[in-house]
Amino acid sequence: MDAPEEHKANQAPAAAPAEQPKNVQYIVTEQSLNGLGGWLIFWLVIFGLAGLGEISGFASTLVGADNPLKVVNLIFMPVLAIVNIASAVLIALQKEIGRKVAVGTLGLNALWSTITIIVSATSTGVDSQGMPGVITGVIAAWVFAGLLSLYFFVSKRVKATLVK
Repeated sequence: MDAPEEHKANQAPAAAPAEQPKNVQYIVTEQSLNGLGGWLIFWLVIFGLAGLGEISGFASTLVGADNPLKVVNLIFMPVLAIVNIASAVLIALQKEIGRKVAVGTLGLNALWSTITIIVSATSTGVDSQGMPGVITGVIAAWVFAGLLSLYFFVSKRVKATLVK
């Protein structure tokens, strides 16, 4: 039995299925490499924290320079504090010289590590059996500094950001 015509007129028409677009295009935006971000912000934080650590290390070394290692720290820690903080500031200001100062800071840290390793070895009286460990420590310090420095030479973000 058919429904009365009046009843059919009161019903809403069935919704037509939504049409799907046939050609969907996606736009992929490339993240900008300009500005502080990524590993560059990491280095900004590392240099800043290292500078603060060198300041507190220098203050604690002042308590008594009774061994050769403390004398080395009294000489190097103020210089390391200055170059670490200078690196952080120059990176934050996006200065081109920030790259050179950052690499120099890594090199100065390697030099400090080298002198510390040698002074520690001589003050403890390392014999010929302990000498390979000293040589390995010195080589490792310089290789590590070199590998970390590569970022400042190869990074596209560094090239795009440190330009002022």
